[in-house]
Amino acid sequence: MKKLVSILTIIGISASATSYVVSCNNSINDVRDVVFMFDASAGTNANIQKQYKKIVDDFNEANKDSLIKVTFETPTAGAISSALASGEALPDLYVTYTDNVLKYLASAPEEVLDMGSIVPSTFKPKLNSFMSEGKLTVGNEQRQLVLPMSKSFDFSAVNLRLLKEITILAVNNNTLSGKFWENIDPSDLYKDISEISTNNLNIGDDLSKIFESIAKADEANDIKAILLKNENLAKISGYMYKLDHTYHLVNTDILKDGSKIYGLGIDSLANKIYSEYAESIKTDSIKTLSDNQDFLYNYYDNNFYVNKSRGLKGLEGEMKFLQQLKDEQDKNDDSLRGSTTDSKDTELLYVPSLTGKKKYSSDYFAAGTMLLASGSTAGSFYYKSSNNVVDELKVDFKDVLVMGTPTENGQSYTIQQGPGIAGFKSSSNEKQEVANKFLEYLMSPEKQAYFGIFTGYLPSNEENYLEDSNYLKWIKGEEQPLNDDGNKTNRSNPMLKQYIDMINDGSNNYFFTVEGSPIGNGVRSNVLTSVIQNQMMDDKGKDIFWKNNSLTDNFWGNDSTNLKTRANYAFKSVITDYDPNGKVTERMQLPSVLSQVKLLDRKED
Repeated sequence: MKKLVSILTIIGISASATSYVVSCNNSINDVRDVVFMFDASAGTNANIQKQYKKIVDDFNEANKDSLIKVTFETPTAGAISSALASGEALPDLYVTYTDNVLKYLASAPEEVLDMGSIVPSTFKPKLNSFMSEGKLTVGNEQRQLVLPMSKSFDFSAVNLRLLKEITILAVNNNTLSGKFWENIDPSDLYKDISEISTNNLNIGDDLSKIFESIAKADEANDIKAILLKNENLAKISGYMYKLDHTYHLVNTDILKDGSKIYGLGIDSLANKIYSEYAESIKTDSIKTLSDNQDFLYNYYDNNFYVNKSRGLKGLEGEMKFLQQLKDEQDKNDDSLRGSTTDSKDTELLYVPSLTGKKKYSSDYFAAGTMLLASGSTAGSFYYKSSNNVVDELKVDFKDVLVMGTPTENGQSYTIQQGPGIAGFKSSSNEKQEVANKFLEYLMSPEKQAYFGIFTGYLPSNEENYLEDSNYLKWIKGEEQPLNDDGNKTNRSNPMLKQYIDMINDGSNNYFFTVEGSPIGNGVRSNVLTSVIQNQMMDDKGKDIFWKNNSLTDNFWGNDSTNLKTRANYAFKSVITDYDPNGKVTERMQLPSVLSQVKLLDRKED
């Protein structure tokens, strides 16, 4: 039999994300060492691999007398699936998402390890949803297939310098009365209001009330209560759009080539849809494998279901938000995505996947030209301006307000996710004992703290959230961790500290996860992204998917525009991906706006 062996164990990990795998004709029983693998399906980068490799090296150094070592492997995509198909040796432990484990479980149910049976005694999750992400019902038995290691949360960063500047313009007063603004210096992205012939911005009563409330804010929660609501954000983004396109107030002279102004940036609209749904049913775990008729889709009894209008709540909130942005744009001849060129024009919303560029929302936020950016906490170190940003626009950590994901009702329901640790049964009791010992070492507060501080991911162990923990001392800048060279390095991050405070304050913020599903990635990619996000934003028609406060026929497939991709086609593509033999023959009844589509039957009544 073939065995996966990474030459990383011989030469060490390289600076790139390149993986190395060689094969040899050894049987499973010939694999003496414990194999700890990074499942390529989980996605990675060189720094993450480096930190895992360091933990492995430290463990082996601390256990020199052990005859069984731990080796770290980073094979190419599909290695585990290939090993399952051919009978190759499987890793004892591996880093992956629950979606992937479910696929492996289908191929080798007897080989997949119940991680709940080996939870380290020193590990206590900070949030219940950390465990829920990898806890699934298999048959009639609930099993913990994945243990949480590192976590990323969606979060929204608000540029307070820019918010203060546009508020001053809106209320036509250089002094804001709220105590919150006393130590915030406004940016200088716009010209003075005197540049307008009428010396006044006609912004309407609703927007005036929003900015008057912002101007009077005494504390951060006053601002959050306003900006967490979709409708308010859409109006403010539309206001910034008009400051440029109607009133021509942008100081273009201070904008560098390639600069662009955005009201909002959202790295994952799919995650925002999940937030809308979690808020609507008040949950910390969205069920996709159980018989959950209230969600858009689920996989149950080996069938894939798309639910009727009961399951559209999350979709409706997001579609309404995108339509509000379209209405603010007030054009029928432009798409919501706007121009993706390097013009200096203002656009309403930036979504990275629609631009063809390798830029996140944080790139524009750090340039001082985006009001609110929603992304992953794992990238929080990139929201601070570099030295080449002009002083008029520069954003420091102290100029940023951190909050959860904006939704229709603004209740701060925010998704948390991240790859965890799964396993296959070891080929001997001795190897299993070493694997268990390494797992305890890996998930200890000390190792999670080092892993988190150098990758940007948040630890899952509760101990790391205590005020006197090393991790929080590093985040607050009270102490500095040692880097690979043994030198102290500054990893303080006031933005991340704000978010940790949100996690520790369970009363005003709600964190949830999405249960794993073998068709989860397909729905997120083919339906939530390709249809809802791309088509809603890219089409030039003004009322494509949302009109008169409800989904239009266009969304479900009644062709009255030039759109070629509809939700029904996208759902069918998920089925095709999951069942390449095309054995789906039963017809599925979707909401009344669609007659029928070839999907699995869903009995709801």
